[in-house]
Order: sequence, then C-alpha cells, then structure tokens
Amino acid sequence: MDDTSDRQAKAKPRASLSKSKENGVWISAADLVRKEYKEREWITLGIMKRGGLGLVYGIQKTGKTTLWVQYAIAVATGRDFFSLPTTKGTVLYIALEEPDDEMKALIKRLSPTSSPKFLIMSTMDRFPDDDKMKATIEGGAKLYKPNLVVLDPLLLADDDFAFSGGNKRIARLLRDLRKIANNGDFMLLLIHHSTKDQKKDFLLGALGGVALTAIPDVVIQVSRARGKARGTIKISGRGGVEERDIYMDFVNGVWRMAKEQEPDDEKSTELKTARLAVLKAIQPAGPKELADALGVARENTIEVWLTRMVTEGQVIKSEVKGKYEVAPDEDETVETERKKRRIIFEDEKKDEKK
Repeated sequence: MDDTSDRQAKAKPRASLSKSKENGVWISAADLVRKEYKEREWITLGIMKRGGLGLVYGIQKTGKTTLWVQYAIAVATGRDFFSLPTTKGTVLYIALEEPDDEMKALIKRLSPTSSPKFLIMSTMDRFPDDDKMKATIEGGAKLYKPNLVVLDPLLLADDDFAFSGGNKRIARLLRDLRKIANNGDFMLLLIHHSTKDQKKDFLLGALGGVALTAIPDVVIQVSRARGKARGTIKISGRGGVEERDIYMDFVNGVWRMAKEQEPDDEKSTELKTARLAVLKAIQPAGPKELADALGVARENTIEVWLTRMVTEGQVIKSEVKGKYEVAPDEDETVETERKKRRIIFEDEKKDEKK
C-alpha cells in the first residue's frame, strides 16, 4: 500500500453536515442560489403575500375590524383596496369578538352584495388553548383553500395571551402559525391590540412583547384619534413589503382613502422628489426601467410606488401600455395646449397657401 492509500485508510470519515439532524441542514451558498423556490403570489402588491404571516394592531375602538373586513371583502370579490389591486380568492374570517348580528350589519354596510367566497366564523368565544387555535386555522384552510385567513382578535384567543408564558410562548405560537400559513399557501392576518402608550417606533407598540412584531412578515399599525375622521396605516415588513403610510378618513362607518396623502417626513419627501425627477428625465417609463435608473433592486417596490403616485395625482399612466409619466403641472398643461394650437394654426396657414 502506498503512502496515499495508507493516509486514506487511516483518515477518519468526516460527518456530513447536510445530513446531520443535530446540527441542522447546511447548504452551500452556490447550491442555495441554484435552488428553485415557488414564487409566492401577492394578494396585494407590496403588502400581503400568500404563505406569510401579518400582524395588524392598534388601540381599541379605532375601526380595526371595519378596516380589515373591508380588506377581506376586497380580496373575496377581487376589488381594489384603497386603489391597490387585490388577487381574488376565498377569505376565512374568524371573529372572536363580534356577534353574528353585528358582523351581518357591518358586512351589509360595507358590501350589500357580498361574495360567497367570504366565510365567517363568529364564535364570540376564546380558544381554550393555542393548539385549538392552530387546529381551527389549519382545518379551515385545508377545507376551503383560502388566499387569506383573518383571526380577529389575537388577544382574545386566551384570557392571558399577552402575559401567560411571556415572549417564549408568543414566539413559539407565531412561528407555528407562520409555518401553517406557509404550508397552506395563504396569508394569515392577526388583528391585535396595542399599548395605549404610543411608541416613537411603531414596531414597539404592540401589546405582548417584541416577538409579536419580530416574527411576522408584515406589521401594520392602525391609528386614529378618538372622535377624529383621519386615520393612518403604517406598514413595514420584509420580502418585498414596501414601508409606507396610507392616510384614510373614517366617514359614516366606512374607511376611505384620504384625498391628500401627507408625506411621512422630510426624508420621504426628498425621496419622492428625486424619483419623480428621474421619471421625468426618462419618461415614459415602466417600473423596471425606473427601478434600473434609480438603482433599486426590487422592481415591485417601484411598481407599488408608481401606483401610489397615480392615486395622489403625481404620476399619470402613459398612452404607451405599462408606462408612466410625471403628471404635468398647470403651467406645463397650458404651454402644451399653446403648442398644439400653434401647430394647428401653422398647418392651417400651409393649407391656405396651397
């Protein structure tokens, strides 16, 4: 036996990390890049995606249930939600706080001809434990194959949910719920309460610990001062979720998008101005062209932003399909009309000479 063979014989076999259950499953970066994953479908572009977990929270009696029943109806009927397109599909709404007659009145107010794809479970009772909650959601999802499942509210699933077992219990439950949503390919939206103390960082305001906002894929805060119509949805998340604020008005028991969408802050105003300037320089342009020009990696981030700018009247859809242009201001519109009239006048003069 030569030296090489001798060394090979004496060498101890190396454990395969990829097959080791104790150490988890390891995969090389190169293999990960080559691996193909199913593309998760957006239910609402830039906000809700199938297979994800969402958390909506706000203080009590601010219209959270009304808002998300509106959203559920939009998904079940395929309508826009505040000018944002939705992907039509079955919705399961688990209402633990509202009795049947109140849910009936709310749905009639929001959608007199509601979709049969919108199913309600109005129990007016708490789940006895976390396992029953998970089994109910998982069982309903297997039966109806929904796009969206809403649990309203999460707090009432257990008398002491926010405090019993602390962050460890909350983290374990949310991870299990996220796995159920991922395996079932539906968006699971949890409606929850916030602390009365409004934090500077809205991600710290949910009642029950940091795990509540750390684990979900999208976190949404709904806020409205009592007695006031104006409300705000603050959105943050990962996996293509675009951070934004949406301003709404609560009028006659229905949420409507506010006509004027206020800027978040000075920084967001500067960002909007910069994006509009680039669009104006290359218009007409589609989301991909604008994303490339801005150096933004995610095309859908720009697509969502363009949709919002159209709603605000800052951007218009071009005559070229799939392209956008900066909306002309009054002076530009007047000047354009003048140019058109000059061209028409000059053409008429040419015709007279002929």
